[in-house]
Amino acid sequence: SIESLLTANTPLIPFVPHNIPPQKAEAHARRIVIAPGFGNAPEDYDAMADALDFRGYDVRCVDLKRGDWLEVFKRGLVNPDFWAATATTSPHY
Repeated sequence: SIESLLTANTPLIPFVPHNIPPQKAEAHARRIVIAPGFGNAPEDYDAMADALDFRGYDVRCVDLKRGDWLEVFKRGLVNPDFWAATATTSPHY
């Protein structure tokens, strides 16, 4: 069970497909821009960005601080559309 895996003293080994070689970016590959999800910050995406960079992609993450999300939440707090997931990007962002 999941519970037994989480409480076991043995480390979990991540799945790594050994028969699939890592792909390298083509010379003309477009830049990848990572936009942090609600409540997240750029450092949450470091491992993904490093993996893509290793493969030759030009990766940038939008400089969005966790505190910026508090402002969005504060403005949305009084908006019923925010809670119904029907709010537009204005004036919240």
